[in-house]
Amino acid sequence: MNVITLQRVPTYTGLNGESIDSYFMARQRVISFLKNRVLTPFTAGLKSKTGWTKENRPSEQVEQEIVVDQIPFVVKTVPTTLRPSYEKLYFKLTTELDHLKTQYDQDIRRKGVVGFEQRPYINLRELVASYEQWKAQTLDKGVRQSVSFPQAESLDSLVVPLVNYSALEQSAGRCFVAAKRFYSDVHEDPVKKLVARVKEETGYSKTNIPSETVESWIQVDRHLVYVQTIPKTSVGYAAILKSLFGPKTKTGKVGKGTGILTISQDAKVDCLDVRSYQGERVVSLDDLLSVIDGLTSQNSKRQIDKQNLEIYPVV
Repeated sequence: MNVITLQRVPTYTGLNGESIDSYFMARQRVISFLKNRVLTPFTAGLKSKTGWTKENRPSEQVEQEIVVDQIPFVVKTVPTTLRPSYEKLYFKLTTELDHLKTQYDQDIRRKGVVGFEQRPYINLRELVASYEQWKAQTLDKGVRQSVSFPQAESLDSLVVPLVNYSALEQSAGRCFVAAKRFYSDVHEDPVKKLVARVKEETGYSKTNIPSETVESWIQVDRHLVYVQTIPKTSVGYAAILKSLFGPKTKTGKVGKGTGILTISQDAKVDCLDVRSYQGERVVSLDDLLSVIDGLTSQNSKRQIDKQNLEIYPVV
């Protein structure tokens, strides 16, 4: 059996050339090789052996023990219903409301839209029903699988048999357990420690966010370090929609999580003009758009999206 031996790389000692050398060795000799050739294939092989897939889901949580090299690997499979994409729901809602507003302003009348004092109002019950329909259409069923196994001690070197790990061949199980620990140790030190220190050197963090993308150059001994800091505005789409459509409590009462539009179906709220029309309740489209704008502003914050790191040897 062919094997290779990986040596533990030197640990992080500060923002210096030696630590950057260790970072390169860790990424090139250990991280990518173990992830692509040992850890990912073996995990995929275990999950495949259970027989469960997105198309073939268990009705409830299942735990299966798969023994490889006399080591028990327990694969837990949980049937899931993926939560809706609240961002897609948000834009579906706002696009539809903006479209209704534009059509009303152009004297194009749509079913469910009525005018009071030259202002458009939409049927509240139909809006809530449409939202629930859109929400149901974005749900997706699948499975979530996790693998547990006995943990290994830290190693100074790792012998890796060159076998087919996805086929769970002999020696694959023992190596996987040791490789998982070896990978985690090297990824933690020096990789994560060096990356954290370099990002710290840029001066940008969650408490100091640039207004636009910033490029930083840092020279460390014979290495040139490049960091691209990219900010973004993060919007809490789920919080916005729950503030609008959050349900009543299980007892049918208004609670802390009950949305404005849910309350408006039975009671008055100060921020929305709701009126009766032919036995139905209709809500001011202008007021609703204004409320959504306010909620969007309240639930938006600036943050660092990512910091891309590249290291170049100067000599």
